[in-house]
Amino acid sequence: MANHKAGNKKNSKGEVELAPQQGRSLQQRGGQKPPEPSKAAEKALTHPFLGRELRVELVDRRILVGTLIAYMGLGDLLLQNAVEQRRYADGELSWRSLNLVAIPLKHVTAMHRRLPDCEPITFVEG
Repeated sequence: MANHKAGNKKNSKGEVELAPQQGRSLQQRGGQKPPEPSKAAEKALTHPFLGRELRVELVDRRILVGTLIAYMGLGDLLLQNAVEQRRYADGELSWRSLNLVAIPLKHVTAMHRRLPDCEPITFVEG
């Protein structure tokens, strides 16, 4: 414990006792507290859909399932390792894998996220 600040002393039990602060008090500094992170920044870090598997339904009836890695407020969604399901007019279903896909929010009709303890989202043939 040689790196403790000057003015700190060890008591009889070997514990370090802190010396009184010699700097200006909170009142002397004008009552200003150190800045806290903005609520928007905190909310962005804890958004419930980020990093989760998401099922996105589009206007043209396509369905995309992938991991949401980024979004812009009223802009685009960015899905990683996505699978697209498309149903054609004759009833045929097709799937394709997409490593990375950007989806404009204006084309989204619904979004569903998978809860942490639930089974992965799967497509249903019908």
